[in-house]
Formats: sequence, C-alpha cells, structure tokens
Amino acid sequence: MEKIDQEFVELMKHLVKIQGADDLTALITAKVFLEPSEVAMDDIAKDTGYSLASISNKTKLFEQAGIFKRVTKPGTKKVFFYMEKDVSKMIMNMFLTKVQVITIAKNKLPDIIKKYKAQSKTEKDKQKLKIIEHYYNDILKFDTIIQEFILKLAKLEENG
Repeated sequence: MEKIDQEFVELMKHLVKIQGADDLTALITAKVFLEPSEVAMDDIAKDTGYSLASISNKTKLFEQAGIFKRVTKPGTKKVFFYMEKDVSKMIMNMFLTKVQVITIAKNKLPDIIKKYKAQSKTEKDKQKLKIIEHYYNDILKFDTIIQEFILKLAKLEENG
C-alpha cells in the first residue's frame, strides 16, 4: 500500500471508530471506501489478516444499514463489497434507511400505547408506558428533522 493510501486508511479508521466501530470494522470500511470498484471479501481477509467469517460478520451490519453493497459477479462464487464514494449519496441512503425504521415505529407504536394504557395496572407498567410514549414522541420529532434534512440534501444534489 502506498503511503498516501495508508494515511487515508488511518484517517478513515479514526473517523469510523469515533462513530463506535471496532478496529476491524473501521479497517474494512476504510479499505472498501478507498477502492474505486468492488473489493472481494477474500482480498479484505488477506489484507487484514482476519478470517472470512470475521469479515462477513463485521460487514453484515453495514450491509443492513445500506453502507455496504454486497455484489456477486457471474462466473464466480466470490463475494464482493462496494461502498458509495459520494458522501451526500451515502448519507442520503443512511437517512432513507432510518426513515423506514421511523415509519414502522410511527405505524405500530400508537396501537402498542393504546394497549398499554388499557392494560396498565401496576406502577411499573405505567413507567413502561411513559417510556414508550416518550420514545414515540421522539420518533415523531426525529421524523420531522430527518424529512427536512433529506429535502435539503436532495436540493444540494440538484444544484450539484
């Protein structure tokens, strides 16, 4: 790896670790981000010295969050990963994933709250109800903020 690659990978590792990732997850993220095209999982394993199983476990969460895309290629059984290089698109994808979570919560929580209200008899049940209601109110606030952010980000994209 060239020195500049190594410096960039170290910076990305640091930035990803600040967000709560462990060393391996940060290293994988930095390597996948820096590569212009897809990266084979076995190449990541070779470069990091970790097993394919470890690499697979670490990438699952990022796949679910929409940060990594798992790619297969015809004629090979290898698994490849790709990461969006455009930061605004990357952030947009992460927020769109959050919108899905928020939408599900917004749809299901009112019924749960209604049931808790009807069935709460003990003080502990009433405390749980308050926690759930607070969570629901927070979800509504964040939904508004995220929707506004997505609109602003889309406008930025339009204006290039």
